[in-house]
Amino acid sequence: MTIRAWMREDSTSNHKPRDSRLHVSLQATGTSGAGGAVPVSIHNISATGILLECSDPIAIDEVLTIDLPRAPATKAVVVWASAQFHGCRFTAPLDKATLSAAQLRSAVDPEVEPD
Repeated sequence: MTIRAWMREDSTSNHKPRDSRLHVSLQATGTSGAGGAVPVSIHNISATGILLECSDPIAIDEVLTIDLPRAPATKAVVVWASAQFHGCRFTAPLDKATLSAAQLRSAVDPEVEPD
């Protein structure tokens, strides 16, 4: 199965230091605190956090378990939500190998321009 995607790596901003983020388009499965499976679309990922999209409502401070390439059962806490978008902080930082695996799972689509 081929997944169409684009990737862009941001550098750290002078205004707000943070980990470099990989912009990806990746489908994954999460599990909510109540134990239900939640399909999510990952839009960006860093060692410390993730931006995901989910049609199911997820509350701030809820802990999700997300199945990432090379890191199944990764725990993340929802720190903000806006409609179907959720910013989450990992409970433990991801290693470079896990970030590379997420990047490899996301196929580049040259027709999609990053914003």
